[in-house]
Amino acid sequence: MKYIGIALLIACGGITVVAQGAESVAPIKRDITETAPYKMRVSLFEDLTEHRDIVMLGDSLTARGEWAELAGSGAVANRGIGGDTTTGMLARLGPIKAMKPKAVFIMAGINDLGRGVQADSVISNYEKIIEDLHRSGASVYVQSTLHVNRKSRLKNNKSITAINVALKSYCEQANNCKYIDLNHSLSESAQLKKEMSLDGIHLTGEGYMAWSKVITPYLNEVLRK
Repeated sequence: MKYIGIALLIACGGITVVAQGAESVAPIKRDITETAPYKMRVSLFEDLTEHRDIVMLGDSLTARGEWAELAGSGAVANRGIGGDTTTGMLARLGPIKAMKPKAVFIMAGINDLGRGVQADSVISNYEKIIEDLHRSGASVYVQSTLHVNRKSRLKNNKSITAINVALKSYCEQANNCKYIDLNHSLSESAQLKKEMSLDGIHLTGEGYMAWSKVITPYLNEVLRK
């Protein structure tokens, strides 16, 4: 008896329906900020506003990092949420600013691209995030959006490069942020190194150790102040 098997794959805030025997794979886009897990995470962060010297802001790549341990300091708070976009991060800056951090380290953009958002919009949102945090008195460190090596997302690497080039230039000209190039260590030929990921986007332990090694001098610089 012929049947169609359906698998639901949830990755980076999107749901993809894969039908056995189907001619194409159709992405089902959803607004991550309207999901219960996202709202619950945001509600927790709204209550956790005690001062920390450093806040790590981002999506699942940030959320999965054990930053206090990697930095060797309890003064580092993780404010990553899986599936988040630059729009979502921009909307939840209030509780982060209430923490009065010395510095905020940001990585964003991959989920925007996965939802079909254009690079220009990502850059515009990023600049708004930077400007808002800078006005609050925090030093802002922009960590390059990581390349990917997942076959279905390789097309995003061109936009990722464009975003990183624009953000590096912005930080140099606006003088309100510092740009940190992570891809120099984690990527090769504009693709995430295979040993850094098992799914082509998210990081292995080796990936997080490489990331930590790059930003440790900046973290220590802030913690010593």
